[in-house]
Amino acid sequence: MSVPPGAPPASSLPHGFRARRKLKRLQRELNRAGWATELRDEGTFPMLRVRSPAVECIGDSIRVTRGPHGWHYWSSTGELLASCRRPDLAAERAAALLTPWIATALTPRGDEPV
Repeated sequence: MSVPPGAPPASSLPHGFRARRKLKRLQRELNRAGWATELRDEGTFPMLRVRSPAVECIGDSIRVTRGPHGWHYWSSTGELLASCRRPDLAAERAAALLTPWIATALTPRGDEPV
């Protein structure tokens, strides 16, 4: 049986389990900081959806990858957030990426009634 062109790579069970565990660590850090999170495991690779409770339509999807230098958190923007050894730093960086967008969404524009 051949693999169709463009098929996503298969995730091995141990890697998927480790990825979920690392995402749960980040999830705890983000929840403590007041962010709404949802761990999604619908596809081949798990991801953590992060958003502000005040503006739920703006958010980020964070994944983990394993490379030659260990596991790392990656934003859906392509930004490397931090090593998975530092979920606290990854949470800070994810918040730094989202905060300007949230602030802009919450700021009334001049042409809108207050």
